[in-house]
Amino acid sequence: MSTYCNRLLNITVILLVVVGLCFSASTSFWAKESGNTYGMFWRQIFFLVVGVGAAAFLRYTSETLLSRFYWWLYALGIIGVLLCYIPGIGKTVHGASRWVSLGGSFTIQTSEFAKITTLIALGSWFKFNASHIHSFWKGFVIPGIIIAIPFITIFLQTDMGTALGLGCTGLIVMVLIGSPLRYIAPTLLGGVALVAIIISFNANRMDRIEQWQKLDKVEYRYELLKGTGRQQLLARDGMQAGNLTGVGYAQGTKNKQADLPFAHTDFIFAIICEELGFIGSASIVLLYGILAVCGLIITSLSSSVYNRVLSCGAIAMLIVPSCLNMMVVTGVLPNSGLPLPFISYGGSSLISSLMAIGLLSRAASQIKVQIPLDNLQRRINLPLSAISYQPLDHLPSTTSKIDLNPIRQEELEDESFKIRRSWKDNS
Repeated sequence: MSTYCNRLLNITVILLVVVGLCFSASTSFWAKESGNTYGMFWRQIFFLVVGVGAAAFLRYTSETLLSRFYWWLYALGIIGVLLCYIPGIGKTVHGASRWVSLGGSFTIQTSEFAKITTLIALGSWFKFNASHIHSFWKGFVIPGIIIAIPFITIFLQTDMGTALGLGCTGLIVMVLIGSPLRYIAPTLLGGVALVAIIISFNANRMDRIEQWQKLDKVEYRYELLKGTGRQQLLARDGMQAGNLTGVGYAQGTKNKQADLPFAHTDFIFAIICEELGFIGSASIVLLYGILAVCGLIITSLSSSVYNRVLSCGAIAMLIVPSCLNMMVVTGVLPNSGLPLPFISYGGSSLISSLMAIGLLSRAASQIKVQIPLDNLQRRINLPLSAISYQPLDHLPSTTSKIDLNPIRQEELEDESFKIRRSWKDNS
């Protein structure tokens, strides 16, 4: 099943990336931020090539190598986030210090890569402390600190969306891996309360929340168009115009008239809804649903703690931002500035999303298939006598088609004795 699941996962990712490239071409032609026609499209192609290379690196790099240097990788991710605070290196756009300038117009959002390094560090920690997962210090406190440090540094960049995605990913991993809930629950409640208090003192965030509360009130429409609620209001207008089948690819008014700010990044789902309608947008949601199911199957079949953490964290890292982005676009949540994985324009988001797929694909490739003992003779296609009389360490070469490692040696010996005795009695 893992092989078919991995293939379905790859096909789903390819479809999402193709949709992203199509709408990058469409929106980059009209976007005010584009330096030249289709300029952002070709840059996205370049980011795709880099992302595929990074995904392949994580897919084929040995677990031992990543685990050995996980603290260094983790520190590198934190340093990358801290670079955003250094004048001359960090770049502030629209009040958020999320980017590191690489010269010219090239920038990277280092918080996207900090999520990957944090996930690797979390998986390595649980791998080396698997017997202490249910303990207070090694199963809760230290993993919590591993998540909290990048969460706080990203949150202080006023990048609440990315920080929230990282926090949810870490929480999901800790719960599914078996960290004690009696410690997680009160800590979660306290953390939510603290974040709410911090947001209440942030004028920009409170303004977004107030504008969001007025979305359904017609009398505030003019105020919303002039304020921070413009994006969500125009996004909802475009979604309503799409109806069932949409107005046609690259024919959306919010796209062609460049009315919708950042239509190529955070609000690209609104363009999809307008141009492809309900059918197209529902298809996108279905693809993300398939991605989530494949990730859960891989997680459930993974035999090692390390692979379970990586697969669970990787899929959460993709699905949580996807859900938050679509909830913002549809007006369910206030504007948070999160890209839609694989589809939104942006090199950092695309590369980190493909890196998450690389980790997920790696976990899928290491799944061990267990063969039930009562089906042993049928599955390896041998006569009964071949199983009865041949030593377990010298089975015919046809058994190399399956992996017998997950089956305990003493169980095989006991089953072999039963088959041999049954054959003698019948003869």
